[in-house]
Order: sequence, then structure tokens, then C-alpha cells
Amino acid sequence: MTQTHTILSELDHVIASGVLVAKIGIILLLSKYNFRPSIPAKVKFAAATVPLAPEGGLPMKVERRN
Repeated sequence: MTQTHTILSELDHVIASGVLVAKIGIILLLSKYNFRPSIPAKVKFAAATVPLAPEGGLPMKVERRN
């Protein structure tokens, strides 16, 4: 195995671990809080952005579940 291949394999492992931690964090947030949009139903999206994002962000009301 070459050194480059080893570094890429380690990088893949780190990225996969980060994705897993992010998913667990989202699951914990969704299980403990309710999220509701606090803006009208129509949303304007910023032109030519990657990833697609709403102009000015997306304000949310966050309420703790009982």
C-alpha cells in the first residue's frame, strides 16, 4: 500500500466519522425539540449558490418537547 493510499483511507475514515456524528446530532435535536418555520410559506432562494440556500437564512421557532 502506498503512502498516498494510506492517507486517503484515513481521510475517508475521518469524513465518515464526522458524517455519523452529524447525523446523531440531528437525531438528538429532532427528538428533543419541535422546529417550525417563522416566515411565510414562500421562500426566495439566493441565485447561483451551492448548496441551494434561502436568501437571509431560514428563521425557525424552536420549542422544547414535553
